[in-house]
Amino acid sequence: MKSLILCNSVIEHVLTTTTFALYKPTKNTEELRLQDMLVNMISPYIGEDFNNYYYPEVFGPLAS
Repeated sequence: MKSLILCNSVIEHVLTTTTFALYKPTKNTEELRLQDMLVNMISPYIGEDFNNYYYPEVFGPLAS
């Protein structure tokens, strides 16, 4: 039982340190910045259309 716990701890340590070593944050490129701006500009419209379409479909049967 102790060897299983020790083995599990070693595997978890190796996976954690390997994942941390391989992680590289994305660079903030011009394309990503423009995509973020676009999503920020159109998100109110997406939310409005989403509510207008899905709210009656999901909650319509519950209201009647």
